[in-house]
Amino acid sequence: MVTVESEYFDLHKIMDSGQCFRITPCEDGSILTVHRDRFVRARQTEDLAWEFDCSQEEFDAVWRDYFDLDRNYGEWFASVDPEDAYLQRAASLGRGLRVVNQDHWETLVCFIISQRCSVPSITTCVDKLCRRFGVQADEDVFLFPSPEALSEITCSDLDGCSMGYRNEYVLDAAKRVADGRFDLDALESASDEELLDALMEIKGVGIKVANCTALYGYQRLGLFPIDVWIDRVLKAHYPAGFPLDRYPGYSGFMQLLMFYAARH
Repeated sequence: MVTVESEYFDLHKIMDSGQCFRITPCEDGSILTVHRDRFVRARQTEDLAWEFDCSQEEFDAVWRDYFDLDRNYGEWFASVDPEDAYLQRAASLGRGLRVVNQDHWETLVCFIISQRCSVPSITTCVDKLCRRFGVQADEDVFLFPSPEALSEITCSDLDGCSMGYRNEYVLDAAKRVADGRFDLDALESASDEELLDALMEIKGVGIKVANCTALYGYQRLGLFPIDVWIDRVLKAHYPAGFPLDRYPGYSGFMQLLMFYAARH
């Protein structure tokens, strides 16, 4: 058992932040997180700490990096412009959020699915996809399907996953990655612009999906994706544009705070 106690870590908020879809509630009140071929359950204690049911060794090897726990988020919260009333409220509401360090492939597919979908709908689609094509790792735990597994099926095979027209986009990405035409890991060394351009070569990936994949799958924290929610916030509170230069290298985290606040 490993305990995490910090005002800058709240698994409930991370689960509901719209950046990841493999952090889900369990019937017993715990929260399940699945990452690549590993999974862990966590439960909040009465004093608001979080207890993870894994060894310290596993936590340090996998989950510390996944939850970005070595980064000082207190500095980012402290940097919020005191005269920016909206962002101050968003920061207060979103305290405990962190940008999790997700798998490239999983993040790409999840945000391809995200087009014109609500967060609960995306989570449902991803769960169906994993249960149908992913490896079962525990009684009720299914890993995210590999590109190789998805490259061998057809669009009609995906009909039970509720993804609609996105079926062909997911399969196009799977085939490109599986046959080596698209190397997701090699893009780690690309510049932000190069990464976005490469991601948009995949069928169905536009600038919003590319930005989200880069931000949440590659930790490109200086990117600022604009979707319907953020567009509304910008029009209502930042008609002259959001001051990206004030938050160099981490404006993407401010976007996450704004997105979470807009939805709540």
